[in-house]
Amino acid sequence: MIEDGGTCLNWIFPELLVVSTATATQTLRTHARELFANIGVSRIIVVDDEYSTTDVEDLLGICAEIGPTLAAELPHLGEVDFGAPQEIWTDRVREVWETLDVTGRQKLIARANARATDAVEPPLETGGDEPEEIDATAARSLEVLLGQLEDCEYITLSLGDWKRHSGALLADENASSTVLLFDRDLSREKKDATDGGIELIREAQATKTGYCGLISHTVSRESEYADWLELANKYTLDRDRFVVISKARLTGNEGDCYGFLGMLRLAALCDGFAVVKSEAWSIFQHSVEKAKEAMNRLSILDFDRIVFESSRREGVWEPDTLFRVFSILMRRQARFRLHEETISSAVAHARNLSAVPEEIASALRGDSASHEALRIQRFEAYESGDELNRFHAPIELGDIFETEENKKRYILLAQPCDLMVRSNGKRSYDAKLGRTAALVELVDEMAEEAMNWEELPFYDNETGKSAFASFAKAHQVQLAILDLCAIRADGSAIIQVNAPSPQLLISPWKARYKELKRVFKTALGRWERLGKRHVDNELKLLALPRFSTTVRVDAAVQGETVQYSLKRVMRLRQPRSGALLTSFAQYQARAAFEHEFDQRPDV
Repeated sequence: MIEDGGTCLNWIFPELLVVSTATATQTLRTHARELFANIGVSRIIVVDDEYSTTDVEDLLGICAEIGPTLAAELPHLGEVDFGAPQEIWTDRVREVWETLDVTGRQKLIARANARATDAVEPPLETGGDEPEEIDATAARSLEVLLGQLEDCEYITLSLGDWKRHSGALLADENASSTVLLFDRDLSREKKDATDGGIELIREAQATKTGYCGLISHTVSRESEYADWLELANKYTLDRDRFVVISKARLTGNEGDCYGFLGMLRLAALCDGFAVVKSEAWSIFQHSVEKAKEAMNRLSILDFDRIVFESSRREGVWEPDTLFRVFSILMRRQARFRLHEETISSAVAHARNLSAVPEEIASALRGDSASHEALRIQRFEAYESGDELNRFHAPIELGDIFETEENKKRYILLAQPCDLMVRSNGKRSYDAKLGRTAALVELVDEMAEEAMNWEELPFYDNETGKSAFASFAKAHQVQLAILDLCAIRADGSAIIQVNAPSPQLLISPWKARYKELKRVFKTALGRWERLGKRHVDNELKLLALPRFSTTVRVDAAVQGETVQYSLKRVMRLRQPRSGALLTSFAQYQARAAFEHEFDQRPDV
């Protein structure tokens, strides 16, 4: 059992708790070296006011602390005899110190600090909560992680050093493969430079050389993405050429050094991905223009037949059909261009940068899923209630409804053709508007046998957590009541029997609305006649169309308005909703056997 550093190893590399601290540190450095070689990073420059003070007395104190063996391994001090009396070797260290320039002194101090950390504490140790302690700990951790990598030069500079040497560093042969890490707050060295690192990023971006990262103790690991967007917009920075990195990744307080390596990898990927996006956008624009030309070539006859006649026949909104046609034409044009050499070479370059060995990739997967990736994934999988209801989208397979009483949610699973409202406002074989369909309850967890449920991935808007459709909890419900949700802009199942048709309803659903008003007006007549006979309210409700016999949804009447406690809240899109319907059909068609007379023995 490790007495020293065991806890720290838990956040550095969990699988290495049973080995020495030195071994864990070497593993980290090995992964860092392989990663940088893979993505083509040959140099990392850190600009921080932490490096503005260089004092030989600090160096002498560290040498005395770490002992002669480790001190002799420091850069430039290999020929100093640390076995001699202290007054002799200190004079010799001072002589070496005088021969070094500022950069050499800073590198020597940084390496000495890292050696001191290795000697008496676990590597990348937990720092305090004060900014000065975070900055100091992060500087030592950077040296431990990056200071001794083969084939990747590590340079630490103060703000003044950067001002003097940046021109040469951004113009030499390694400039294009350099990662520049700027501390955000440089006020220790320059009073008005609390955002000094941001200005340095702006200057570096103007040269279009290297990759930039802004490191800061004012940023948490969770806020890196949000701060990146905010700073890019506020300071008009090129978002495709820098990342924001929390120093907490280097202190042990909130993350591990693999997260930091992952952020450096992203910094190096920025430019390659920017080229791919630029080339792709050029193709998209060209494809849009070509699709527009193809649309303009359609004759009046073709346009009427494709867009209006087919939509009218199937009860589809004409702009949806128009967008479908345009998408087909645009996709066809894009396919030709996507295989051209320019974007192919850009994609190949970015692919090589993105790919890392699986062992390193596994270690870099510590962070939670990207919020933006989750958001786009949900765009593909779901439509929000606001999108559906505001424009009176027809009821479709995958629509999700919520009851007001207990906030339970249900998903509509029915064959799409059976849900389609035709031009006469009716569904096939449903002259009296009595057709029913299945609503399946959604639950948070499922512990039953696999055939009884199906997963709805990325369901939760914030976390992306899945929901589950419980096929055993299926209910037949009146479609006419679900239809009311498409009439209202808020998605509620409410109808006013003398209200005009909403302007945005498509033509078949305007006819549907007339049919619904007829049905519910008749029901209200029965309601009023029962009221004149002083019938109990619970019995009067039987005059209204009943939602279901197996799931409760309350109904209420106020004047000419009928309201059910139900609302459409979202939709699971195709093809996921279609796959869910298939699974539900298989569940309903499952085989049934006679019961067994005795329990079979375990095999």
